[in-house]
Amino acid sequence: MRLTGRPIISFPVLLLAATVSGQNAVTFAGAGADALFRQSRTAIGGDANVASVTSLVMKGTVRVSTPDGGPPERGIELRILLPDHYVRIETAKDWVKRSGFSGKTLLTEIRAQGQMDRPPANLGNSLLRAERARFARLLLGVGSITTPEVWLTIRQPATGTPNMLEATAQDSFMARVFYAVSGVPLRVEYEASGRQIVTAFGDRRPAGALRLPHTITTTLDGMPLEEITLSEIVVNPPLTAGDFQIVK
Repeated sequence: MRLTGRPIISFPVLLLAATVSGQNAVTFAGAGADALFRQSRTAIGGDANVASVTSLVMKGTVRVSTPDGGPPERGIELRILLPDHYVRIETAKDWVKRSGFSGKTLLTEIRAQGQMDRPPANLGNSLLRAERARFARLLLGVGSITTPEVWLTIRQPATGTPNMLEATAQDSFMARVFYAVSGVPLRVEYEASGRQIVTAFGDRRPAGALRLPHTITTTLDGMPLEEITLSEIVVNPPLTAGDFQIVK
């Protein structure tokens, strides 16, 4: 359960993609990139509907393969308030794991059997960058959403898969997003410490005016890390910064 020892894959020290009011936190390198990205938003539910997203709540269950002190199967809730609030809450009986951020405040902690454990202060900045990256990649895969927290440059590679875009940002952030022929995002891939991480987004169903994924599966070098199955997605719920405060 300790957060103070060796690095844990559950709190990745990586970087991601982003979102902004109006969904304009992106620079396109070439007309092809712009066209594919807009096609993606059209397939998800229309550019205007994607741009109108200000908050999301997603609930379901998750099965994890990486030991973190909790059971392999647990409940999960993802809360998003654009542009800079994100928390992932995993629960199982008296065990609760939170990860994410509220503005510049890291929310990562584990509580179990009346005890609370948080990462050491000297890891705070790197974990905050990692959570912002995870947030950005999640937004790209869920709905081609971006945020000024991670301003993206998006390009279509000159060679390789035609239905793929590369997103880069500061701090060596990079993600490859692969799309179906229809334009919906299928998966997001990136490298961390020489290892390949792939998150696939499937089972898209209506959620408000959008078609959003109800399964999110992540692998590390082809081996399963976690599988999220969502039973409820609410678009634009009335969240506030108070919904992301650290519980005392």
